[in-house]
Amino acid sequence: MPVCSTDRSDNVVCLTFDAAGSNQSVKELVRLLSRSGVKATFFVTGDFADRCLDSIELLYKNGHEIMNASDDSTAMTSLKKEKSIKRINRCGDVIQAMTGKRPTLFRPPGGEYDASLLETVCELDMLPVKWDVDSYDSMGLDPEGIEKRVTSLAASG
Repeated sequence: MPVCSTDRSDNVVCLTFDAAGSNQSVKELVRLLSRSGVKATFFVTGDFADRCLDSIELLYKNGHEIMNASDDSTAMTSLKKEKSIKRINRCGDVIQAMTGKRPTLFRPPGGEYDASLLETVCELDMLPVKWDVDSYDSMGLDPEGIEKRVTSLAASG
């Protein structure tokens, strides 16, 4: 199973975001996080990194983690192992070329995974990660609704 949270005795949450589409939304998120002194983990696709180098540089410069979300945002559950490896490695190569750091965490596109994909990710010495609170941003929830939902459901870990 992908990691969704960890056991912690302190009150810490991990904020994660997927970056596959809009360059502008990443820039706005970085601005808001910086204003609050908060660091987050961004799971980016290789396609996004190729198109939005300025966002990758902004994330890196501001101390956010940049991790692997495959080469693009299409589901990987029906792929053969070799194709999954290719898509994960291409994204990792792009991120490493831009930041000098190889991603160690992987989030499957759309959070969709199967046993084969999880096994492949682990064989690549990466940790599969998902979320435990879905913001429902992809379902059209407005910013206030997202904030209310996430803050009411978030817990340490």
